[in-house]
Amino acid sequence: MEFFIVVPLLLAGLLLAAVFAFLFPLLGFVIALPFRILGWLIGLLCWILFLPILLVGAVFGLSALVVAAVFGGGLFIVPFVPFALLALAIAWLVRRSSRHAVEA
Repeated sequence: MEFFIVVPLLLAGLLLAAVFAFLFPLLGFVIALPFRILGWLIGLLCWILFLPILLVGAVFGLSALVVAAVFGGGLFIVPFVPFALLALAIAWLVRRSSRHAVEA
C-alpha cells in the first residue's frame, strides 16, 4: 500500500524538479536577454562612431605607405645610378663608333 503512495509522489517530485530544472535557466535567459540586446546595441553604436576614425586612419596610413614607397623606391634607385650612367656611356660610344664605321 505504501508503494502506491510513495512511488507516485516520488515520480511527481522528480517531474516537478525536472520542470524547475528546465525553467530556471530559461527564466535566467529571458531576464538576461534585454541586457544582451542592449550590450549588442551599445557595441554597434560604438562601432558606428569608431568607423570614421578607422577610415581616416586607414586613408592616412595608406597615404603614408605610398609616400614611403615613393621615397624608399627613390633611395633604392640611387646605388644603381652609376651603372645606368655607365650603360648610357657605353651605348653612346657604340652608337658613335658605328656611325663612324658607316661614314668611312
